[in-house]
Amino acid sequence: DELRSQGVHQDLPLPQIAVMGDQSSGKSSVLEAVSGIPFPRGAGLVTRCPTQLLMKCTAPGTPWKAHVSVSWSGPQPSAS
Repeated sequence: DELRSQGVHQDLPLPQIAVMGDQSSGKSSVLEAVSGIPFPRGAGLVTRCPTQLLMKCTAPGTPWKAHVSVSWSGPQPSAS
């Protein structure tokens, strides 16, 4: 956060990861291990959309918080 606020990301690429793989290959488990945020578990497809985590440092002892939003650019899925 501090580096980004100083504009360092314009001259120096800051760390990012991308997790890709086949269905049920453990992508959500990797994101859960990195972030500490539990992801849905179950049979079949449980995380069917791209997920972006923006993690920021907080003061020690500060409880974590999350802001969730969904962006949809395609046709709405059917309710069935």
